[in-house]
Amino acid sequence: MIAGTVVAFVMKFLKQPLIPGYIIAGMLIGPLCLGYISDPETVTLLSELGVAFLLFIVGMQLDFRKISNVGGFAIYGGLLQVVITFLLAYFMSILLGFTAVTSLYIGLILTFSSTMIVIKLLSDSNKLDTLPGRMMLGVLLLQDVVVIIALSIVVSMTGNGTGVSLVYTFINGFGLVALAVVFKKVLSGPLLKYASSSTELLFITAVSVCFIFVGFADSIGFPIAIGAFLAGLSLTAYPYDLEIVGRVSSLRDFFSTLFFVSLGLQIVSFSFVQYLAPLIMFVAFVLFIKPLVILIIGKVFGYELRTSFISALGLAQISEFSLIIVAIGVSNGLIPVEIFSMTVILAVVSMTSTGYYIKYSNKIFDMFSRYLLFFEVFGRFSSNNKLDTNMPSRRKGNHIVIVGCDLLGGGILSELKKMNRAAAVLDHNPEIIKRLLYDGVDAYYGDVRHKEVLDKLDIGYANLVISTMPDYEDSMFLLNEVKKRNPRCVMFITANTVETALRAYDSGVDYVILPKMLGSERVNEHIDKILANPDEVQRYIAHMRKKYILNLEVQLGKKILDEYEPNYLKHLRKKFNFDLQANKTL
Repeated sequence: MIAGTVVAFVMKFLKQPLIPGYIIAGMLIGPLCLGYISDPETVTLLSELGVAFLLFIVGMQLDFRKISNVGGFAIYGGLLQVVITFLLAYFMSILLGFTAVTSLYIGLILTFSSTMIVIKLLSDSNKLDTLPGRMMLGVLLLQDVVVIIALSIVVSMTGNGTGVSLVYTFINGFGLVALAVVFKKVLSGPLLKYASSSTELLFITAVSVCFIFVGFADSIGFPIAIGAFLAGLSLTAYPYDLEIVGRVSSLRDFFSTLFFVSLGLQIVSFSFVQYLAPLIMFVAFVLFIKPLVILIIGKVFGYELRTSFISALGLAQISEFSLIIVAIGVSNGLIPVEIFSMTVILAVVSMTSTGYYIKYSNKIFDMFSRYLLFFEVFGRFSSNNKLDTNMPSRRKGNHIVIVGCDLLGGGILSELKKMNRAAAVLDHNPEIIKRLLYDGVDAYYGDVRHKEVLDKLDIGYANLVISTMPDYEDSMFLLNEVKKRNPRCVMFITANTVETALRAYDSGVDYVILPKMLGSERVNEHIDKILANPDEVQRYIAHMRKKYILNLEVQLGKKILDEYEPNYLKHLRKKFNFDLQANKTL
């Protein structure tokens, strides 16, 4: 901890991510350099506990409903990515001269991405709720499910390798998952509700449940991290899970530091020259080939080039599960011990690079955008490519442009409809555009940085442009284009922080929407009305509740339509052989 803290101060002074600092600290005090800590059992214990607590928190924070927010990309695209990446990594390893078993392990090591790293980086950069962020989370959730199955196979390989052993392992694995499901459905809610009367009791209850699942996993020969992950999933009982995450977060922070320091501790000297070429190939595969696979899949599923590219960059690392997989293989003598050190180095490089990838994703895209245009060809395989050929415009100038039509943009659009004001919408989520087009809205699918898309919106003749995009750089790009084409046009943007809002005002934005500040202002208005008319409080509250409940139900209905309507409409078109868009009056 001392070494990690000292190096972290140095990394902060150099304005670099802290995670590689922790790993460097482990390398300095470990057997590779100074050798202050050389006990392998202690190192292994720290690493296992670190991964277990980290994945316990990850399991509690996962929401499988988020997969539906990005359509079939998360499920089918995620499965496609796993299969393609595994096969490419496997055959690459074979060509590099590794055995079939070692190549199998290397394929698994390179296939999966780190839920822990991506969630942390997206949270720190306020990008969790962006479309690329949701796409990353959807794929990661799918990968977490697949990796449990993969680990079951790996565990069975450590036995006698027979079909009976594999079946036995799967039975144990499904039994552990069934235990988590039963616990979540039957025991989790009542147990946490009873324990919630004391925050201390709630805390130790959650940790004890974690250790119970860890014990079960260990007793059937599974990695304890799987038990911890399933324990986290079994405790997702609202609202107690929020309190548990808050209480256990200190453990997460403590053990996350130990986990990354332990990565550095586990790097030992090996025949570097002999394994240098494979290591370079593996790094290149994770940082470049793997993102290209995800980029192509994103285009095939109809997402914009920049959206697919940013999502692909965020998944360019190996998973914490990869370290578990390689540890199992080395401890059972199935793969060379050098593969372990190579995997740790690969984890250091890829996890460190991810921090820069996510932070500078837009700049990286702008730098290579001209070379990436080739991948637009894969968008032809998607049904969403027809979204670019939009309906004829009914605008006559002086219209309002809305960029981003999720919850905030959708609410603004509803108010403009009530005011009978003409509006054009731009969004890079194809599912939202499909719904808007079906509703007869003048909507366009595309990236705000594509000037030809802005031409379709006629921003040179708009009198108001409202951007609900959370990305500041995108908003600044839009501001420059709007002011260049129409200096008199009023520009609204959305910001998450006060500092960002002030920078936007300095750049010439007319009004900055701060959702949190707007919420507080609205609450203050309600308070003033309640205090000013004490005799009318109940009537005012009843009216306010009715209004907002109705609005929330409408928003929920739109969300459900976004999730299920495209597949349902596709089913009806196929069944009745007619175009619902052309027969809306039915």
